[in-house]
Amino acid sequence: MSALYRVDPHGPYAAELAVIRNRLSPQQALFIEELLVDLDHERAASAVGLPPKRGKSLAKQHYVRRALELVMAERAERLHVTQDKVVEEYAKLAFANMSDYMGVTPAGDPHFDLSRIDRDQKAALSEVTIEDFVDGRGIDAREVKRIKFKLHDKKAALDSLGRHLGMFVDRTEFRGQMDVRMAQMTREERLQMMADLLKPMEKYLELENQTEESDGL
Repeated sequence: MSALYRVDPHGPYAAELAVIRNRLSPQQALFIEELLVDLDHERAASAVGLPPKRGKSLAKQHYVRRALELVMAERAERLHVTQDKVVEEYAKLAFANMSDYMGVTPAGDPHFDLSRIDRDQKAALSEVTIEDFVDGRGIDAREVKRIKFKLHDKKAALDSLGRHLGMFVDRTEFRGQMDVRMAQMTREERLQMMADLLKPMEKYLELENQTEESDGL
């Protein structure tokens, strides 16, 4: 069933979503379905026969954007997904450390020790591979168990966590916010803002004028 219809008919989002569904074109509705899979704007646009670069602009169209907001809000509520839970999961990946998973033998050799880790630390594991094989031949043969483990991408988790907490400013996003802010200002407020931005440059302009006067002498 389509995500646009997979909502509780008695829930708080049903009435508005029903109105919006009637305003969407078949292509817009399909785009929403595709975008909800992985939130990849370019892939979703390609899936509905549009140039990949059209994805972001299509997602900003009023009814498309509102439908996405409603469906995602309903999904989060239904699955009991909160911002705190998302941040907690990112933190598990971001702050995992290899030393949490390693033990050391009396001979000083490192080894993977699952008994050392708790449920949260296990969440940071993306892969565990165990290989049993025989090394050598004849009387020199010995059974070997090789264990490989891999953690989730720590940097990606830190980046996502930092963006969620507002620690990083995306230039495109900042420019968009400034455009909105400027559009909401009066002419006098825009002029005052420009004057405030230029004020720190006044001392450099004075120095430039003094230099030009000295050159003239």
